[in-house]
Amino acid sequence: MYAIPGIRFCALATPSRVLHWWDGLNDGKPSASEADMAFIEQLYFWCQGDQQLMDECFRAFGRMRDKWDEVHYANEDTYRERHIRKACRRGNDTFDGRYIQ
Repeated sequence: MYAIPGIRFCALATPSRVLHWWDGLNDGKPSASEADMAFIEQLYFWCQGDQQLMDECFRAFGRMRDKWDEVHYANEDTYRERHIRKACRRGNDTFDGRYIQ
């Protein structure tokens, strides 16, 4: 099981590629940024679109790096803000089951 703040996911219930992204690997993606976005899109699903929880989960796993909190855009958005917002715009489905507490 992977422990996430307030939530535990069973590793068997998630694709192995997502587990690799959790560990910070770029499995199946040509760059770390593309793997970040794919992982954040998975967080959108599992965190039911809760942006704060998505941020906490990202910080708890191997993908976390300094870039997450740095301003990278002319409008003063951080890498985190831009990518979480993008995942929320793209997301159309969220986990509707129950979490193990």
